[in-house]
Amino acid sequence: MRSDRNLRFRARYIQRPGLALISHQPLLRRVFEADAALTLKRFHAARYEKAVYGGVAGLRIVPNGLTDGAPRLLYFHGGGFTIGSPRTHRWMVARLCAQAQCEAFVPAYRLAPEHPYPAAQEDARAGFDSYAPDFVAGDSAGGCLTLHLCANRSFRAAWLLSPLGDQSRLETADFSQELLIPPRWPRAITRALKADVHAPQASPLLGDLSKAPPALIQVGRGEVLEPDAQRAAQLMPEATLSLYDGMPHVWQLHAGHSATADRAITEAAEFLSAQ
Repeated sequence: MRSDRNLRFRARYIQRPGLALISHQPLLRRVFEADAALTLKRFHAARYEKAVYGGVAGLRIVPNGLTDGAPRLLYFHGGGFTIGSPRTHRWMVARLCAQAQCEAFVPAYRLAPEHPYPAAQEDARAGFDSYAPDFVAGDSAGGCLTLHLCANRSFRAAWLLSPLGDQSRLETADFSQELLIPPRWPRAITRALKADVHAPQASPLLGDLSKAPPALIQVGRGEVLEPDAQRAAQLMPEATLSLYDGMPHVWQLHAGHSATADRAITEAAEFLSAQ
């Protein structure tokens, strides 16, 4: 099993320089897709089916042996609103679904710069309204979409993985302990997204989360997005903040290779199953 030390090395010395050097987001998407296919642990005990909900295409994931009427999870992939896809996150989501005994829909929401703000938020709402999930989850930018729905829709529970909650603070954020995200990344995202970073739709932590459902928030200690996770836990009426030491941004993707990633997936599955 790949050690957490190897994950940290790879994030800091391979992935972080790549994010800093490749400024063309469509090219970076292809690099991310290839990297995920080559390095992440496959999960075969599930069906992966193309699906469309609310006009939004994506991937429906159904674990083997799942009974009819099982809960539904709507999962939003991360990638700074410019990269990532259902394919890059499918095996992590499938592991979660197998443990939590639920199915999932992972939308291929529209990405910037081709589709700037608020295209992703529009797709998130459309997918939610059509799929009617019990749970909503997402990592990083996908966590931003999850928080957006926490403020605008009703559902049973949320799982947030290093959520981006306040885009207005990224320009002055502390990157001194960040293992994966380079300091130039927020500027690149801001240029591509063209969002009003002070609007609650783009920065849900600046809005009203008083009616949010119970949430599990996982984040690595020292991540640039740890303050967002801390703030979300304070603003949401029933939130559990789970801090992990020494792990890179969205380490959960490495479930099957990393014991700490496996532990995070198990924690999330137990949380959702209890709601």
